[in-house]
Amino acid sequence: MGKESFNVFFTELTKTEKQSLQLTADVLKTRQQLEATIQGLQPKICEGLNVINTIKQEKQAIDKHQADILANKAFEFEVDGFKQILVPLESGVYVTNCLTCNRICHYPCGIPNDRDKRGCAAMNSDGYCNICSPKKMLLE
Repeated sequence: MGKESFNVFFTELTKTEKQSLQLTADVLKTRQQLEATIQGLQPKICEGLNVINTIKQEKQAIDKHQADILANKAFEFEVDGFKQILVPLESGVYVTNCLTCNRICHYPCGIPNDRDKRGCAAMNSDGYCNICSPKKMLLE
């Protein structure tokens, strides 16, 4: 009974239409590129929000010193700033850095060697960074 079932299975298997897995691989690659793009956009969004916050603080200071401005008097004010800090990576954790923008384009990246970064989800096949700007070269 078991042998007969296997014979029927393999006979039917040879009759089935073959399907390419290329579409599945393309979908997976596109998904990885989208995830890398979203990860790359998050710091830019935070930076934009910080700029908006700085502008709001400057507007509040101008409104507060409106009388001084109209009287053409000098005044000073302080605004909170944004500062990037260097964070050391743990052993075995890799990133893709854009040398043009000095930003992390893909974290964590599964590709440890810089010369192989063309295979990174944040890169296209020509070596351009898809996160910062498709026009800027990551690898030179």
